[in-house]
This record gives sequence, C-alpha cells and structure tokens, in this order.
Amino acid sequence: MRVFGPFGKHKGPEEIEIILAKAKKGDPRAQYEAGVIYQEGRGVTQDHKEAAKWFRLAAEEAARRDDFSEFCMGVLLRDMLIDNTSDHEEAAKLFKEVAENGLRETGLSESQVIEHSIRWLRMGAERGNVFAQRNLGFLYQEAVPPNYDESAKWMMLAAEQGDIIAQRNLGYLYENGLGVPKDPKEAAKWYKLAEEQRNVS
Repeated sequence: MRVFGPFGKHKGPEEIEIILAKAKKGDPRAQYEAGVIYQEGRGVTQDHKEAAKWFRLAAEEAARRDDFSEFCMGVLLRDMLIDNTSDHEEAAKLFKEVAENGLRETGLSESQVIEHSIRWLRMGAERGNVFAQRNLGFLYQEAVPPNYDESAKWMMLAAEQGDIIAQRNLGYLYENGLGVPKDPKEAAKWYKLAEEQRNVS
C-alpha cells in the first residue's frame, strides 16, 4: 500500500501556483501534475478538459525532451495503460488519445500494467532520475506480490538525492522492516530529514 502519494496529496495554494507556473513554462512533470490538480480538483475547480490539456502537453513535451520516464509514471497513477512500445513519440500519441478519450478497457490486469510501467520507469531510474527512482520504489510496493527489497533499493537512491517523499517512505520501510532491517533509529533519521526539508521549503 502506498503510504505517501507520488506528488503529495496536501499541496497548499502556493505549491499549486508554483506547479502551474512551471507547467506554463513547459516542464513536463509540472504539466502532468497540473493535469492531476485539475482532474482531482485540488485547490482549483475540477475541470476534466483542462486536465486533458495538461496531460497532452506533458506527453508532447516529454517526447521532445526524451523525458518519457517521468510522464509514464503519471500515466500509471491515473490507471492508464502504458503500451508495449519502445517508440517515445508513438507512446506520446497514445497518451494524448487516452487524455482526450478517457480510460479504455485494456484487458490487462493491474499487475500486468505495473510490469509495463516498471520497465519504462527503470530506464529513467537507472539514469539517476529521482522522480523515476522514487516512483519505481512505490511500484515495487504495489506489485503482486510486493517486492520490498527492490522498493527499498530505489527509494534509498531517491532519498539520498533529497526527495522528501522518498525519505518519508524510507522511514516507513525502516520502521516496519520492509526490504530493510527493522531499525527505529534509521527510520527516525529519515523522517527527521524529510521534516527538516519540508520546513525549509
């Protein structure tokens, strides 16, 4: 079970404003997050057409930047299928279609969708992409059965790069002995690092 959401579920007005500003400047991750904000009505009026617009822009920008791994995680989190393709532009077309037409019946189980997503995310994670590392860690927790060893490995890499959500989740893993030895002191260390960063930002 995911303990802390991929982007954090409690973004304040200032964070939302920053995300939308970055999205307007062409940041594909921010564009995806803007889509989530409008789709779920987080701090704004829920607007599915506006959400679809940002999802399309994220797909197009991600393909141009070869930054597909970040966007593909967003697609998984919206329960959309990551097609079995190695062509980024073709995948971006798929996501545009999904954003325009809504979810489609894929015929795949949740575990199969996760397998597709793990394959794509790993590419970004192995390049050191902290967003991909963190969410690959979450994916391994959601796999059937969960693979906490792999989850802890990727969550640690993201946490060491200063990702607050990864630090919190790593604390949870140490607190409960999932994929790492049960260690209350190590758990407290990561919780504290995350809290200190949250207070600074």
